[in-house]
Amino acid sequence: MTCTALWNFFLFWGVWLLIPMLLDGLTAAAYLWAAFTIPPRHRRPCGELQPYPLASIVVPVLNAERTLKRCLASVAGQDYPLSRLELICVDNGSTDDSFRVFTEAQQAFSGLRMGWVTLKGRGKWRALNAGIHQAIGTYILNLDADVDLAPSAVREMVRAFEEDAGLVAATGDVRVEEVPPPAGAARWLSVLRACEALEYLTAFMVGRVFQSKYDAIYTLAGAFSAFRRDLLLRTFLYDSSTVSEDTKLTFDIRTRLNKGERIGFVEGAVAYVEPTNSLSELFSQRVRWQRGQIEVASLHPHYHTDGFLGSLRFSTARMLVSDHTLAFPRLTWTFLLPFLFLVGYPLPLVGSALASFYVCYAFIDTLFVAAVYWRLAPHDSLRRRIRHDLPVLPLLPLYRQLLYWFRLSGMFYSLTEPGTWAVESPLAQTRRAFRQTVARLRSFITRFPAPGTRRPAAGA
Repeated sequence: MTCTALWNFFLFWGVWLLIPMLLDGLTAAAYLWAAFTIPPRHRRPCGELQPYPLASIVVPVLNAERTLKRCLASVAGQDYPLSRLELICVDNGSTDDSFRVFTEAQQAFSGLRMGWVTLKGRGKWRALNAGIHQAIGTYILNLDADVDLAPSAVREMVRAFEEDAGLVAATGDVRVEEVPPPAGAARWLSVLRACEALEYLTAFMVGRVFQSKYDAIYTLAGAFSAFRRDLLLRTFLYDSSTVSEDTKLTFDIRTRLNKGERIGFVEGAVAYVEPTNSLSELFSQRVRWQRGQIEVASLHPHYHTDGFLGSLRFSTARMLVSDHTLAFPRLTWTFLLPFLFLVGYPLPLVGSALASFYVCYAFIDTLFVAAVYWRLAPHDSLRRRIRHDLPVLPLLPLYRQLLYWFRLSGMFYSLTEPGTWAVESPLAQTRRAFRQTVARLRSFITRFPAPGTRRPAAGA
Protein backbone atom coordinates (compact mmCIF):
# COMPACT_ATOMS: atom_id res chain seq x y z
CA MET A 1 0.00 0.00 0.00
CA THR A 2 1.46 3.36 -1.04
CA CYS A 3 1.81 6.29 1.36
CA THR A 4 -0.98 8.14 -0.44
CA ALA A 5 -3.32 5.18 -0.20
CA LEU A 6 -2.43 4.69 3.46
CA TRP A 7 -3.05 8.37 4.20
CA ASN A 8 -6.41 8.30 2.42
CA PHE A 9 -7.37 5.15 4.31
CA PHE A 10 -6.51 6.77 7.64
CA LEU A 11 -8.40 9.96 6.85
CA PHE A 12 -11.56 8.17 5.83
CA TRP A 13 -11.70 5.45 8.46
CA GLY A 14 -10.08 7.55 11.15
CA VAL A 15 -12.50 10.47 11.03
CA TRP A 16 -15.71 8.46 10.85
CA LEU A 17 -14.83 5.26 12.68
CA LEU A 18 -11.58 5.09 14.59
CA ILE A 19 -11.89 8.39 16.46
CA PRO A 20 -15.23 7.56 18.14
CA MET A 21 -14.01 4.05 18.91
CA LEU A 22 -10.68 5.33 20.20
CA LEU A 23 -12.39 7.80 22.52
CA ASP A 24 -14.70 5.09 23.83
CA GLY A 25 -11.72 2.78 24.25
CA LEU A 26 -9.66 5.31 26.21
CA THR A 27 -12.60 6.10 28.47
CA ALA A 28 -13.21 2.39 29.04
CA ALA A 29 -9.52 1.83 29.85
CA ALA A 30 -9.57 4.59 32.48
CA TYR A 31 -12.75 3.26 34.05
CA LEU A 32 -11.48 -0.31 34.11
CA TRP A 33 -8.17 0.73 35.62
CA ALA A 34 -10.02 2.38 38.48
CA ALA A 35 -12.44 -0.53 38.92
CA PHE A 36 -9.65 -3.11 39.24
CA THR A 37 -7.22 -1.02 41.33
CA ILE A 38 -9.51 0.74 43.82
CA PRO A 39 -10.43 -1.74 46.58
CA PRO A 40 -14.16 -2.50 46.71
CA ARG A 41 -16.12 -1.52 49.79
CA HIS A 42 -16.22 -5.00 51.34
CA ARG A 43 -12.39 -5.20 51.25
CA ARG A 44 -11.84 -1.90 53.06
CA PRO A 45 -11.82 -1.59 56.85
CA CYS A 46 -14.80 0.21 58.29
CA GLY A 47 -15.72 1.15 61.83
CA GLU A 48 -19.02 1.29 63.64
CA LEU A 49 -21.06 4.47 63.87
CA GLN A 50 -21.04 5.81 67.41
CA PRO A 51 -23.17 7.78 67.93
CA TYR A 52 -25.63 7.50 65.04
CA PRO A 53 -26.37 10.96 63.60
CA LEU A 54 -29.94 11.89 62.74
CA ALA A 55 -30.70 11.25 59.05
CA SER A 56 -33.74 12.66 57.23
CA ILE A 57 -35.20 10.86 54.20
CA VAL A 58 -37.31 12.94 51.81
CA VAL A 59 -39.67 11.05 49.49
CA PRO A 60 -41.53 13.07 46.80
CA VAL A 61 -44.90 11.45 46.09
CA LEU A 62 -47.03 11.72 42.97
CA ASN A 63 -49.62 8.99 42.37
CA ALA A 64 -47.37 6.42 44.03
CA GLU A 65 -50.11 4.18 45.42
CA ARG A 66 -48.64 1.09 43.74
CA THR A 67 -45.03 1.49 44.92
CA LEU A 68 -45.10 3.66 48.05
CA LYS A 69 -45.76 0.89 50.59
CA ARG A 70 -42.78 -1.13 49.37
CA CYS A 71 -40.59 1.98 49.46
CA LEU A 72 -41.61 2.86 53.03
CA ALA A 73 -41.17 -0.75 54.14
CA SER A 74 -37.60 -0.70 52.84
CA VAL A 75 -36.90 2.39 54.96
CA ALA A 76 -38.47 0.78 58.04
CA GLY A 77 -36.34 -2.30 57.39
CA GLN A 78 -33.02 -0.48 57.66
CA ASP A 79 -30.38 -1.76 60.06
CA TYR A 80 -29.91 1.89 61.07
CA PRO A 81 -31.61 2.73 64.40
CA LEU A 82 -35.14 3.86 63.53
CA SER A 83 -35.02 6.36 66.39
CA ARG A 84 -32.32 8.17 64.44
CA LEU A 85 -34.30 8.27 61.20
CA GLU A 86 -36.84 10.84 60.02
CA LEU A 87 -39.06 10.11 57.01
CA ILE A 88 -40.88 12.95 55.23
CA CYS A 89 -43.27 12.20 52.36
CA VAL A 90 -44.21 15.23 50.27
CA ASP A 91 -47.26 14.93 48.04
CA ASN A 92 -47.33 17.22 45.02
CA GLY A 93 -50.70 16.66 43.44
CA SER A 94 -51.57 12.97 43.77
CA THR A 95 -55.05 11.92 42.68
CA ASP A 96 -54.85 8.30 43.85
CA ASP A 97 -54.78 6.70 47.32
CA SER A 98 -51.15 7.46 48.10
CA PHE A 99 -52.11 9.07 51.42
CA ARG A 100 -54.06 5.98 52.48
CA VAL A 101 -50.99 3.85 51.76
CA PHE A 102 -48.92 6.23 53.88
CA THR A 103 -51.32 6.09 56.86
CA GLU A 104 -51.38 2.29 56.72
CA ALA A 105 -47.56 2.24 56.67
CA GLN A 106 -47.50 4.72 59.56
CA GLN A 107 -49.50 2.29 61.67
CA ALA A 108 -47.49 -0.74 60.56
CA PHE A 109 -44.09 0.89 61.19
CA SER A 110 -44.83 2.72 64.42
CA GLY A 111 -41.15 2.77 65.40
CA LEU A 112 -40.30 5.05 62.47
CA ARG A 113 -40.87 8.81 62.71
CA MET A 114 -42.99 9.61 59.62
CA GLY A 115 -44.53 12.84 58.36
CA TRP A 116 -46.75 13.84 55.41
CA VAL A 117 -46.72 17.22 53.66
CA THR A 118 -49.26 18.20 50.99
CA LEU A 119 -48.47 20.83 48.37
CA LYS A 120 -50.73 22.62 45.93
CA GLY A 121 -49.46 22.19 42.40
CA ARG A 122 -47.19 19.61 40.87
CA GLY A 123 -43.44 19.50 40.49
CA LYS A 124 -40.90 17.07 41.90
CA TRP A 125 -38.53 19.96 42.56
CA ARG A 126 -41.17 21.64 44.74
CA ALA A 127 -41.70 18.45 46.73
CA LEU A 128 -37.99 17.93 47.29
CA ASN A 129 -37.46 21.53 48.41
CA ALA A 130 -40.41 21.39 50.79
CA GLY A 131 -39.10 18.18 52.33
CA ILE A 132 -35.60 19.59 52.68
CA HIS A 133 -36.96 22.65 54.50
CA GLN A 134 -38.91 20.38 56.87
CA ALA A 135 -35.97 18.04 57.56
CA ILE A 136 -33.89 18.49 60.70
CA GLY A 137 -31.31 15.72 60.20
CA THR A 138 -27.57 16.21 59.90
CA TYR A 139 -27.78 14.32 56.63
CA ILE A 140 -30.62 14.59 54.12
CA LEU A 141 -31.30 11.68 51.79
CA ASN A 142 -33.57 11.95 48.75
CA LEU A 143 -35.44 8.82 47.73
CA ASP A 144 -37.94 8.31 44.90
CA ALA A 145 -41.27 6.73 45.84
CA ASP A 146 -40.74 3.83 43.42
CA VAL A 147 -37.30 2.93 44.80
CA ASP A 148 -36.47 0.30 47.43
CA LEU A 149 -33.45 0.52 49.72
CA ALA A 150 -31.23 -2.41 50.65
CA PRO A 151 -31.23 -2.97 54.45
CA SER A 152 -27.78 -1.42 54.89
CA ALA A 153 -28.20 1.50 52.47
CA VAL A 154 -28.65 4.30 55.01
CA ARG A 155 -25.93 3.00 57.31
CA GLU A 156 -23.43 2.72 54.45
CA MET A 157 -24.32 6.18 53.19
CA VAL A 158 -24.02 7.89 56.58
CA ARG A 159 -20.84 6.02 57.44
CA ALA A 160 -19.21 7.25 54.22
CA PHE A 161 -19.94 10.84 55.28
CA GLU A 162 -18.74 10.26 58.83
CA GLU A 163 -15.46 8.69 57.66
CA ASP A 164 -14.73 11.36 55.04
CA ALA A 165 -15.09 14.94 56.24
CA GLY A 166 -14.59 16.22 52.69
CA LEU A 167 -17.56 14.30 51.30
CA VAL A 168 -20.48 16.74 51.16
CA ALA A 169 -22.82 15.04 48.66
CA ALA A 170 -23.00 11.54 47.26
CA THR A 171 -25.00 9.38 44.90
CA GLY A 172 -26.07 5.91 45.96
CA ASP A 173 -25.42 2.62 44.21
CA VAL A 174 -28.52 2.36 41.99
CA ARG A 175 -29.37 -1.05 40.54
CA VAL A 176 -32.29 -2.49 38.57
CA GLU A 177 -34.54 -4.68 40.69
CA GLU A 178 -34.86 -8.32 39.66
CA VAL A 179 -38.57 -8.88 39.10
CA PRO A 180 -40.28 -11.20 36.59
CA PRO A 181 -41.91 -9.56 33.57
CA PRO A 182 -45.70 -9.26 33.50
CA ALA A 183 -47.67 -12.37 32.57
CA GLY A 184 -47.89 -12.75 28.84
CA ALA A 185 -45.05 -10.31 28.15
CA ALA A 186 -42.92 -10.95 25.08
CA ARG A 187 -39.58 -12.71 25.48
CA TRP A 188 -37.70 -9.65 24.26
CA LEU A 189 -38.79 -7.71 27.37
CA SER A 190 -36.78 -10.09 29.57
CA VAL A 191 -33.76 -9.58 27.32
CA LEU A 192 -34.22 -5.78 27.44
CA ARG A 193 -34.42 -5.84 31.23
CA ALA A 194 -31.30 -7.98 31.51
CA CYS A 195 -29.37 -5.53 29.32
CA GLU A 196 -30.67 -2.63 31.39
CA ALA A 197 -29.59 -4.35 34.62
CA LEU A 198 -26.05 -4.90 33.29
CA GLU A 199 -25.94 -1.30 32.05
CA TYR A 200 -26.78 0.06 35.52
CA LEU A 201 -24.26 -2.22 37.20
CA THR A 202 -21.42 -1.15 34.96
CA ALA A 203 -22.43 2.52 35.02
CA PHE A 204 -22.32 2.71 38.82
CA MET A 205 -19.85 0.05 39.93
CA VAL A 206 -17.32 0.92 37.23
CA GLY A 207 -18.12 4.41 35.91
CA ARG A 208 -19.08 6.04 39.22
CA VAL A 209 -16.11 4.42 40.99
CA PHE A 210 -13.76 6.21 38.60
CA GLN A 211 -15.71 9.48 38.73
CA SER A 212 -15.79 9.44 42.54
CA LYS A 213 -12.07 8.79 42.79
CA TYR A 214 -11.23 11.73 40.53
CA ASP A 215 -14.03 14.09 41.64
CA ALA A 216 -15.88 13.87 38.34
CA ILE A 217 -19.42 12.88 39.40
CA TYR A 218 -21.71 14.37 36.79
CA THR A 219 -25.13 13.65 38.33
CA LEU A 220 -26.32 12.92 41.85
CA ALA A 221 -28.92 10.27 41.00
CA GLY A 222 -32.42 11.49 41.67
CA ALA A 223 -33.42 7.96 42.71
CA PHE A 224 -31.16 7.97 45.79
CA SER A 225 -28.67 10.62 46.87
CA ALA A 226 -27.51 12.19 50.14
CA PHE A 227 -26.24 15.59 51.27
CA ARG A 228 -24.83 17.31 54.31
CA ARG A 229 -27.52 19.67 55.50
CA ASP A 230 -25.19 22.69 55.68
CA LEU A 231 -24.20 22.14 52.03
CA LEU A 232 -27.79 22.33 50.80
CA LEU A 233 -28.25 25.60 52.66
CA ARG A 234 -25.56 27.14 50.43
CA THR A 235 -27.58 26.42 47.28
CA PHE A 236 -30.96 27.46 45.92
CA LEU A 237 -31.95 23.77 46.06
CA TYR A 238 -33.88 22.24 43.16
CA ASP A 239 -35.63 24.28 40.47
CA SER A 240 -37.66 23.86 37.28
CA SER A 241 -35.20 25.41 34.83
CA THR A 242 -34.39 21.98 33.39
CA VAL A 243 -36.05 18.55 33.14
CA SER A 244 -33.00 17.11 34.91
CA GLU A 245 -33.15 18.86 38.27
CA ASP A 246 -30.73 16.37 39.87
CA THR A 247 -27.96 17.18 37.35
CA LYS A 248 -28.71 20.90 37.72
CA LEU A 249 -28.31 20.72 41.51
CA THR A 250 -25.07 18.74 41.08
CA PHE A 251 -23.59 21.53 38.98
CA ASP A 252 -24.88 24.21 41.36
CA ILE A 253 -23.19 22.41 44.25
CA ARG A 254 -19.90 22.28 42.33
CA THR A 255 -19.87 26.05 42.02
CA ARG A 256 -20.16 26.34 45.82
CA LEU A 257 -17.65 23.74 47.01
CA ASN A 258 -14.96 24.88 49.41
CA LYS A 259 -11.39 23.66 49.24
CA GLY A 260 -11.18 20.00 50.22
CA GLU A 261 -14.87 19.31 49.60
CA ARG A 262 -16.06 16.87 46.96
CA ILE A 263 -19.01 14.99 45.52
CA GLY A 264 -18.74 11.21 45.59
CA PHE A 265 -20.26 7.78 45.06
CA VAL A 266 -20.98 5.44 47.97
CA GLU A 267 -20.48 1.86 46.92
CA GLY A 268 -22.67 -0.40 49.03
CA ALA A 269 -25.44 2.14 49.64
CA VAL A 270 -27.72 0.19 47.33
CA ALA A 271 -31.10 1.29 46.00
CA TYR A 272 -33.25 -0.68 43.57
CA VAL A 273 -35.27 0.90 40.76
CA GLU A 274 -38.01 -0.82 38.81
CA PRO A 275 -37.01 -2.30 35.43
CA THR A 276 -38.37 -0.83 32.24
CA ASN A 277 -41.72 -2.12 31.00
CA SER A 278 -41.52 -1.06 27.37
CA LEU A 279 -39.37 0.59 24.73
CA SER A 280 -41.57 3.67 24.98
CA GLU A 281 -40.80 4.00 28.68
CA LEU A 282 -37.08 3.55 28.07
CA PHE A 283 -37.18 6.07 25.23
CA SER A 284 -38.91 8.72 27.35
CA GLN A 285 -36.39 8.27 30.17
CA ARG A 286 -33.28 8.53 28.00
CA VAL A 287 -34.59 11.47 25.98
CA ARG A 288 -35.17 13.34 29.24
CA TRP A 289 -31.67 12.49 30.49
CA GLN A 290 -30.01 13.69 27.30
CA ARG A 291 -32.13 16.81 27.10
CA GLY A 292 -31.33 17.60 30.71
CA GLN A 293 -27.60 17.25 30.06
CA ILE A 294 -27.74 19.81 27.27
CA GLU A 295 -29.92 22.20 29.27
CA VAL A 296 -27.63 22.03 32.31
CA ALA A 297 -24.56 22.54 30.13
CA SER A 298 -26.11 25.70 28.69
CA LEU A 299 -26.79 27.01 32.22
CA HIS A 300 -23.15 26.51 33.29
CA PRO A 301 -21.01 27.71 30.36
CA HIS A 302 -17.99 28.38 32.61
CA TYR A 303 -17.36 24.63 32.80
CA HIS A 304 -16.83 24.56 29.03
CA THR A 305 -13.71 26.69 29.19
CA ASP A 306 -11.81 25.48 32.26
CA GLY A 307 -8.65 24.71 30.31
CA PHE A 308 -7.28 21.51 28.85
CA LEU A 309 -6.19 19.96 32.15
CA GLY A 310 -9.46 20.90 33.80
CA SER A 311 -11.46 19.35 30.99
CA LEU A 312 -9.69 16.03 31.55
CA ARG A 313 -10.93 15.93 35.14
CA PHE A 314 -14.42 17.39 35.03
CA SER A 315 -15.97 19.38 32.25
CA THR A 316 -19.25 19.51 30.42
CA ALA A 317 -17.14 19.96 27.31
CA ARG A 318 -15.64 16.48 27.74
CA MET A 319 -19.07 14.94 28.27
CA LEU A 320 -20.57 16.73 25.30
CA VAL A 321 -17.72 15.69 23.02
CA SER A 322 -18.55 12.08 23.80
CA ASP A 323 -22.35 12.30 23.89
CA HIS A 324 -23.07 15.11 21.44
CA THR A 325 -20.27 16.00 19.02
CA LEU A 326 -19.26 12.41 18.27
CA ALA A 327 -22.90 11.43 17.91
CA PHE A 328 -22.90 12.77 14.37
CA PRO A 329 -19.88 10.79 13.13
CA ARG A 330 -21.56 7.72 14.64
CA LEU A 331 -24.77 8.67 12.85
CA THR A 332 -22.87 8.97 9.56
CA TRP A 333 -21.10 5.64 9.70
CA THR A 334 -24.22 3.86 10.96
CA PHE A 335 -25.92 4.68 7.66
CA LEU A 336 -22.90 4.95 5.41
CA LEU A 337 -20.87 1.88 6.32
CA PRO A 338 -23.32 -0.81 5.14
CA PHE A 339 -23.52 0.83 1.69
CA LEU A 340 -19.87 1.56 1.04
CA PHE A 341 -19.64 -1.43 -1.26
CA LEU A 342 -21.95 0.44 -3.67
CA VAL A 343 -19.22 3.02 -4.25
CA GLY A 344 -16.45 0.51 -4.78
CA TYR A 345 -15.44 -0.84 -1.35
CA PRO A 346 -15.22 -4.66 -1.30
CA LEU A 347 -18.10 -6.18 0.59
CA PRO A 348 -15.76 -8.40 2.71
CA LEU A 349 -13.89 -5.27 3.82
CA VAL A 350 -17.10 -3.55 4.87
CA GLY A 351 -18.31 -6.67 6.64
CA SER A 352 -15.01 -7.14 8.46
CA ALA A 353 -15.10 -3.48 9.57
CA LEU A 354 -18.57 -3.91 11.05
CA ALA A 355 -17.55 -7.16 12.73
CA SER A 356 -14.40 -5.54 14.15
CA PHE A 357 -16.34 -2.70 15.72
CA TYR A 358 -18.88 -5.09 17.18
CA VAL A 359 -16.19 -7.35 18.65
CA CYS A 360 -14.37 -4.33 20.10
CA TYR A 361 -17.43 -3.01 21.92
CA ALA A 362 -18.48 -6.50 23.02
CA PHE A 363 -15.00 -6.99 24.49
CA ILE A 364 -15.26 -3.70 26.40
CA ASP A 365 -18.66 -4.69 27.81
CA THR A 366 -17.29 -8.09 28.83
CA LEU A 367 -14.46 -6.42 30.75
CA PHE A 368 -16.91 -4.05 32.43
CA VAL A 369 -19.10 -6.92 33.62
CA ALA A 370 -16.01 -8.81 34.79
CA ALA A 371 -14.96 -5.76 36.81
CA VAL A 372 -18.38 -5.61 38.47
CA TYR A 373 -18.22 -9.32 39.29
CA TRP A 374 -14.78 -8.87 40.84
CA ARG A 375 -15.90 -5.93 42.99
CA LEU A 376 -18.82 -7.86 44.49
CA ALA A 377 -18.38 -9.80 47.73
CA PRO A 378 -18.10 -13.58 47.21
CA HIS A 379 -21.42 -14.20 48.97
CA ASP A 380 -23.29 -11.41 47.15
CA SER A 381 -26.40 -12.79 45.42
CA LEU A 382 -25.80 -10.32 42.59
CA ARG A 383 -23.04 -12.61 41.33
CA ARG A 384 -25.66 -15.27 40.69
CA ARG A 385 -27.76 -12.78 38.74
CA ILE A 386 -24.80 -11.78 36.60
CA ARG A 387 -24.11 -15.42 35.76
CA HIS A 388 -27.78 -15.84 34.88
CA ASP A 389 -27.70 -12.81 32.56
CA LEU A 390 -24.45 -13.75 30.78
CA PRO A 391 -26.28 -15.05 27.65
CA VAL A 392 -27.41 -11.46 26.88
CA LEU A 393 -23.87 -10.09 27.15
CA PRO A 394 -23.26 -10.31 23.36
CA LEU A 395 -26.35 -8.13 22.88
CA LEU A 396 -25.08 -5.25 25.01
CA PRO A 397 -23.41 -3.42 22.08
CA LEU A 398 -26.73 -3.50 20.21
CA TYR A 399 -28.56 -2.30 23.33
CA ARG A 400 -26.12 0.59 23.73
CA GLN A 401 -26.57 1.46 20.06
CA LEU A 402 -30.32 1.62 20.69
CA LEU A 403 -29.69 3.98 23.61
CA TYR A 404 -27.49 6.09 21.35
CA TRP A 405 -30.45 6.62 19.02
CA PHE A 406 -32.64 7.54 21.96
CA ARG A 407 -30.05 10.06 23.19
CA LEU A 408 -29.76 11.49 19.70
CA SER A 409 -33.53 12.04 19.75
CA GLY A 410 -33.08 13.88 23.04
CA MET A 411 -30.74 16.35 21.34
CA PHE A 412 -33.34 17.21 18.73
CA TYR A 413 -36.17 17.32 21.27
CA SER A 414 -34.16 19.92 23.19
CA LEU A 415 -34.25 22.13 20.08
CA THR A 416 -37.85 21.62 19.00
CA GLU A 417 -40.06 20.60 21.94
CA PRO A 418 -40.90 22.12 25.35
CA GLY A 419 -39.30 20.38 28.29
CA THR A 420 -41.53 17.69 29.85
CA TRP A 421 -40.97 14.54 31.84
CA ALA A 422 -43.09 12.36 29.54
CA VAL A 423 -41.99 12.06 25.92
CA GLU A 424 -43.94 10.00 23.42
CA SER A 425 -41.80 7.49 21.57
CA PRO A 426 -41.61 7.30 17.75
CA LEU A 427 -43.21 3.83 17.91
CA ALA A 428 -46.25 5.21 19.72
CA GLN A 429 -46.46 8.13 17.29
CA THR A 430 -46.26 5.74 14.33
CA ARG A 431 -49.00 3.50 15.74
CA ARG A 432 -51.24 6.51 16.38
CA ALA A 433 -50.65 7.84 12.86
CA PHE A 434 -51.45 4.40 11.40
CA ARG A 435 -54.70 4.16 13.37
CA GLN A 436 -55.69 7.68 12.30
CA THR A 437 -54.97 6.82 8.66
CA VAL A 438 -57.07 3.65 8.83
CA ALA A 439 -59.91 5.57 10.47
CA ARG A 440 -59.81 8.21 7.71
CA LEU A 441 -59.84 5.51 5.02
CA ARG A 442 -62.84 3.83 6.60
CA SER A 443 -64.64 7.15 6.86
CA PHE A 444 -63.88 7.83 3.19
CA ILE A 445 -65.09 4.38 2.08
CA THR A 446 -68.38 4.63 3.97
CA ARG A 447 -69.28 7.69 1.88
CA PHE A 448 -69.88 5.44 -1.13
CA PRO A 449 -72.79 2.97 -1.29
CA ALA A 450 -72.08 -0.73 -1.70
CA PRO A 451 -72.63 -2.20 -5.23
CA GLY A 452 -76.29 -2.88 -5.98
CA THR A 453 -77.64 -0.30 -3.55
CA ARG A 454 -79.16 3.08 -4.22
CA ARG A 455 -78.52 6.34 -2.55
CA PRO A 456 -81.61 7.61 -0.71
CA ALA A 457 -83.50 10.22 -2.67
CA ALA A 458 -83.13 13.81 -1.58
CA GLY A 459 -85.74 14.64 1.06
CA ALA A 460 -86.66 10.96 1.54
